[in-house]
Amino acid sequence: MKNTKFSINIMKSIKKISFDECCFTEAASQFFDFDKVIKENDHNVNRFASTCPLALEDKYKDDPFLFVEYFFSIDGLAGHKKYLRKWFKKALSKDRCVTNAKDFLFFCNQFTQLMNAGYLIADRQIKYLPQRRFNNNTETFGEWLIKFQNKSILENEYYVAQYDASSLDIISRNDPYAILKKELTFRKIQKLRYGMLEWLYAAFSKQYSIEDLNKNSVFDQYESMENILEAFYLIIVETKPLQILN
Repeated sequence: MKNTKFSINIMKSIKKISFDECCFTEAASQFFDFDKVIKENDHNVNRFASTCPLALEDKYKDDPFLFVEYFFSIDGLAGHKKYLRKWFKKALSKDRCVTNAKDFLFFCNQFTQLMNAGYLIADRQIKYLPQRRFNNNTETFGEWLIKFQNKSILENEYYVAQYDASSLDIISRNDPYAILKKELTFRKIQKLRYGMLEWLYAAFSKQYSIEDLNKNSVFDQYESMENILEAFYLIIVETKPLQILN
């Protein structure tokens, strides 16, 4: 079996890495203990760069909110939450595996980079400064995103409640940056990445399910990922998601 530990110096030696390689060099969690692996590497893995071999492009390192905008330009909050839920259900089931593996790999890749961007935002205490560079420089990204989701609602693709940040309490809705600081610490990113690899393994297998894992890799993982999605969404739309159909 391949070594399940992250390569400490991979960020320094490799500029690009196949996402398939990144996913499948990790094995199921019954072979290792999350906290033990992290603790053993703690003296070396003490920088953000080591949490993920999929480096952000330079422009996203300079302005990580550019990647957040890109992430939500792929799909809105409702679409991303729908796909997260679909992935979660597939990983829980032992009876069936996914047929569109590349789509799940893509989502995992993009979410990993969203966490990368979020770490930089929380660590540097960067605040989102929307600029009118969309629709011929007449709209901010948040305004464009609201129009996009209005269209999806009017076309009955989604309904209004699916764009609500329903997993967050009122305090978190009013301060989504606090969620990023809480959820995207160095250690939590490591655990989330291990958990996501478990979800991929389970979704691609008919013999394995994440229901066999501990609670932290199942329901807590899902809650954390949903919280991250909703926090970023609230920041991008300037914490006014209920103005959806105005």
